[in-house]
Amino acid sequence: MKDAGFTLMELLIAMTLLALLSLVLFGGFRFGTRAWDRSESASAGGNEIRRAQDFIAHALTGAYPELQNADLHNPHIFFDGRPQQVTFLTEDSQNGGLSVMLLARQGNNLVLSETPELARDPARQTRQRRLLTDVADFSLAYFGAARKNEPPRWYPAWRNTERLPELVRVHASLSRRGPSWTDLVVAPRIAGDVDCDYDPLTKFCKGR
Repeated sequence: MKDAGFTLMELLIAMTLLALLSLVLFGGFRFGTRAWDRSESASAGGNEIRRAQDFIAHALTGAYPELQNADLHNPHIFFDGRPQQVTFLTEDSQNGGLSVMLLARQGNNLVLSETPELARDPARQTRQRRLLTDVADFSLAYFGAARKNEPPRWYPAWRNTERLPELVRVHASLSRRGPSWTDLVVAPRIAGDVDCDYDPLTKFCKGR
């Protein structure tokens, strides 16, 4: 009677099948891990975009049109809208009163800087918040009637005007894969400062 057991050929075949099965299982595990990582990265990128848009919308809707009338020949509000950055006044998020806000791209980041209007040392008292990373392009546009008796339209800049724009459009594109930025359109809600006698027909302050 022959001893029971496996031949060398049977062992080689079994080991080969086990190796192939291990490769298939390991490949599936790696695929699942990469898919999970991509899902986590997309979720984190989408959350970052939503938080950035929430901060920008909150700041711009509260923009305060403080009249600058030191130059009687050129009265205008404190709002300096340019194609790549915008500076405006809004409520101080920590100390009350008003703060100067600057929304701009710095390198590959979109940054919102806040400085108390009465800061004795703006360089030390400025607070910066990085809203968005991997920013490849950033631009702003402004809609409204910049002057009296002019029809409203989109402008690439909004400077030295007597009123806030009706809408501000914020555009950005990202260099990374994942969720993309959808253009944000914000409507400032404050029509005039405390000295304004607002005319709803012209949407300007009377007497200015």
